[in-house]
Amino acid sequence: MKYLALIALYSFNSFAEVNVVLNEGDYSFNHPTCLIRFDSKLEFADKLEKKLKEKGFKTDAYLPEGKLNPEDMYFHFTLNRVGFIYKECQLEFKIQEAKSVKPVSSDPVFFSAKTTRSLPRVTFSGDERCTRGIDDLFVELPNCRSGRAFIKTNK
Repeated sequence: MKYLALIALYSFNSFAEVNVVLNEGDYSFNHPTCLIRFDSKLEFADKLEKKLKEKGFKTDAYLPEGKLNPEDMYFHFTLNRVGFIYKECQLEFKIQEAKSVKPVSSDPVFFSAKTTRSLPRVTFSGDERCTRGIDDLFVELPNCRSGRAFIKTNK
């Protein structure tokens, strides 16, 4: 799966002309700001934000009226509980790069992941399945490193 993500990042980088460069040695990529627009009203928003920060992203809210700056990365998350008694938790996220001031479906997808968790069966609502599923989603996401050049000065 790791190699598929590497191939996807390489092919995305070559076709979409994004400011993303994959570092093979440490499975990370460079981005000018590592800023990702994130909706804090999502279910499990605290856990999602924590996971994004662990991967080196800087989270920020959308601009007023859901607007974006062109070339901003933004996070789209869906969660569905399926079943009658013990509900499976189906999770999916996409990280896309905005090409205009509003998110549109034609924006290039930088990274996406999907998982379904049906265990453990501790509660009927399935919250523990969803929180463990969030952990599963972020395993393959490469770390973001700020790609800006820093100038060292000798004093």
